Amino acid sequence: MTQTATAKALGVSFQQLQKYEKGVDRLTPSRLAMLASVLKVSITFFFEGTADPQDVATMTDLGTQLSSSGTGVRLVQAFGAITDVRKRAAIVALVQALADREEEGAT
Repeated sequence: MTQTATAKALGVSFQQLQKYEKGVDRLTPSRLAMLASVLKVSITFFFEGTADPQDVATMTDLGTQLSSSGTGVRLVQAFGAITDVRKRAAIVALVQALADREEEGAT
């Protein structure tokens, strides 16, 4: 499905759909449900890998943080372009190690 067709099905402009995609504007829960319907997936598709509602809330907060900074958006876009599972795991391990060092330095 093209972006134009998706935008039309959601009742928004192509430009608005791009803002959702880039994280410039947030999707409301109702719009997310509509998108799931348009794409013919369960709404839980967008939360794959989360264990409970608290995890979903945490992921939403993290998504907001990432999408509100240019660096976060670039990080997500670059990570999404990597298809090798081992490379992705190595990046996650590196970022986790850096975060752990930050926490140690804060105490």
